Amino acid sequence: ARVFLSGTSYQAVTDGEGRYQIDSIPPGAYTVSLLEPRLDTLLIEPPTRRLTLSAGEEARVDFGLPSFKSLLTALCPGTDADVSKATVIGIVRDTSGARAAGVSVLARWESYDKSNNRLTAQQHVVDITSGADGRFAVCGLPADSRIFLSAKYGNLTSEGFGYLLLSQGEVRRGDLSLKARR
Repeated sequence: ARVFLSGTSYQAVTDGEGRYQIDSIPPGAYTVSLLEPRLDTLLIEPPTRRLTLSAGEEARVDFGLPSFKSLLTALCPGTDADVSKATVIGIVRDTSGARAAGVSVLARWESYDKSNNRLTAQQHVVDITSGADGRFAVCGLPADSRIFLSAKYGNLTSEGFGYLLLSQGEVRRGDLSLKARR
């Protein structure tokens, strides 16, 4: 992760233990920020802290990132944070590239049941709606199943990803762009 003082050239990169040090900072008020690529991927706003330093003063600024279970609870309110399932998160964009609110996001997959020496397929569909900022989270998806993700809004549809094969406990980014139907 990169830790920096906003609006300045003062920065450091964390080591393997998450430690960092920024030296020779002049007195003043600062906003300390953190950039970590996974936060952006998971649509998590990076944490910031306010800091005021006097001449010769040292300060410690710690950052914490959410646990996987906390992340699932935030992404999927009202559901149990089942780490054996998978989650797809993303942003839906309209034809101009702007974030699109109120778009139907569909996740489809099949499961199979073998009974009486017969194999039957069952279709599953989860339909959620993108939020005011175009974000969505499709939670509770089965691991090791081929998930087809798409979006629909009026006469606009997404081209989808084809099929996603998700692992147990995986959170994957899957942005969608709407296009006019052909």
